[in-house]
Amino acid sequence: MITLEYTDWKLACEMLKNIPQNTKNKYFQTYSFQLSEENWNELVSEKFFTSYIKTGKFLTEEDNLTFPNRTLQKHHGAYRHVKIVSPIIYLFLIAIGSHVQRIYTETRPQNNTSVYFAGTFNGEKPSAHYKSSYDSYLVDINACQEAFEYCFQIDFSTFFPLVDTDSLFGKVENLDPKSELIYTSLIKMIGRGKMPIVDGNSGLSYLNTIVYLDAFDTELVNFLKNIEEIKDFHLVRYVDDLAIFINCDENKLSYLNSTVYTKIIELAVKNRLEINSSKTKYFTSTVELSSNMNVALYDYFVNDENIDFEQYYSKNNLISFLDSLISLPTHADFEEYEKNALVNLENSELVYGGADVLNAIVYNKSYWANDEEIIDKIKILVDTDYKKLRFSVRALITLVLNTRDSQVIKTLLNNIFTSFKNHNNDLIDEILSIEYLVQRNFKNDDLINIIKKTNPNLVDYIEKFQINGLITQIRRENKIYYTSENKIYNNLDDDPYINFLFFRYKYFESLGQTLESFAYFKNYFDRFLAHAMFCMGMGIDKDKEPNYNKYYKETEIKKALKNLKLSFNYDEIKDIIRTAHTIRNSNPVSHASAQLIRDNNLSKYEILDSIQKLKIIIEEILILLQNKKDI
Repeated sequence: MITLEYTDWKLACEMLKNIPQNTKNKYFQTYSFQLSEENWNELVSEKFFTSYIKTGKFLTEEDNLTFPNRTLQKHHGAYRHVKIVSPIIYLFLIAIGSHVQRIYTETRPQNNTSVYFAGTFNGEKPSAHYKSSYDSYLVDINACQEAFEYCFQIDFSTFFPLVDTDSLFGKVENLDPKSELIYTSLIKMIGRGKMPIVDGNSGLSYLNTIVYLDAFDTELVNFLKNIEEIKDFHLVRYVDDLAIFINCDENKLSYLNSTVYTKIIELAVKNRLEINSSKTKYFTSTVELSSNMNVALYDYFVNDENIDFEQYYSKNNLISFLDSLISLPTHADFEEYEKNALVNLENSELVYGGADVLNAIVYNKSYWANDEEIIDKIKILVDTDYKKLRFSVRALITLVLNTRDSQVIKTLLNNIFTSFKNHNNDLIDEILSIEYLVQRNFKNDDLINIIKKTNPNLVDYIEKFQINGLITQIRRENKIYYTSENKIYNNLDDDPYINFLFFRYKYFESLGQTLESFAYFKNYFDRFLAHAMFCMGMGIDKDKEPNYNKYYKETEIKKALKNLKLSFNYDEIKDIIRTAHTIRNSNPVSHASAQLIRDNNLSKYEILDSIQKLKIIIEEILILLQNKKDI
């Protein structure tokens, strides 16, 4: 079913494995990849890939086709809705990126562009974490500030959801049609018809940056080359953040601002994107952007080299930051937070902003939080207005935990619990709670139970993958079926056709397309029944295989089900099968009669009810197949 190669799966596993353990455990989506060497070996093995991924079996399991919602805080304080995907789907999305990057050739001129996405497929240590590529991006930004006089900064509005998924894969000329269908369907399924935001996923980041924006960048470069007022230029992109650096005469800026902006708007419309005009910055002197990065501090941030951090910052900076945060009005916005609090962590010599410095302090100088004066400040913050932690959720929750002060931590939890108990909880409470759980290894049952009331699907994910573990969950889902001779029957799981039919049913179901979903489900049911009868010693064709040509017929299906011990009696079974065939034979998606087009009597409810009853029959047969027989 899946044309993805083992090398792509292996690389995806390697990229996730290469993320440092103390980084994986800070992010919700990568938390479940804190695996033992034995578990990694199982996951990356060719046997696992062939039996679970290549056959498409993973696309038939409900855990892999359920996508809870979560709200995350963006770098500049805004919130965005993201989709949570199972660890296997997270890996598979990276493997899709690996597959595409292996066969895709960029058209953007490399000598005029530097383009980065969240991760790296190449190099000595490929990684599914953004840090290495983002640091390279900062180096290029810094170098261009030295080499060029002016910079034009482009900001897209809600980039990912605007990406046309069909158009995206249409750009990959060497991609086979089957892969295009499956990849497009899965991505649309996750995003309910749109390109989803899956936190930190390198595969999606690659596709949207390197592939989808390739034509945008190429046309822009060719356009800039033909403007004689521009002496030289370079584009630096990190995902949807694009900076155009140029050298030109100052008196040409007005003309260039108008000309370049108009072209960018044209390219955005052409690629079905939207420019955020309020955040797009016209050509500005690079001197005004920020000063050059100090080499020593660059080594501290980027290369993790030990330097004298106190040369640049002290505990007093953190204290001033906390004082300012405490003084902020309750309903202050992020801009006020930046201007009044984060400003205490900025340094005129450095390219890094206050938020980056806060992260550096929290993760590299964690013991600063043990200082009594700092603990007192954090206590006041948590006591008086704990929701101010929303401004930098991950960093500030970590800062609270770094105090190791049980009273401060208990106060934070009590405030969150009280908010939920009094029904005063809001989105911020959920965001803070989940971040707390991630940093505490999900070891707080009371907090998990509270979140369960507002986001049960997310808690179901937490219990299965963050607490029980990825490999444990996969093993639990692995069912064993027995033939009439008590031999293990693997053909059902290994059948790529039945897996494809089920996946397409789920895809159309996710989009609310009832006729399409029924057409695929009915075909899935018929093929499943052929397997079940074969496994039970019935319905064997002349080649000693399941008789797929027999069990699409209404009469044969009724006969097959007649002697099975099901919760429906035989009259009910006959009615269920008759209804299913009536729908199938009049469904314009699957039958030439297309009677449903003119039949106003059949409701959507009846079609969904038919699917539900067929599902019950399948589930009960599966239980029968899992029982050994008395011989």
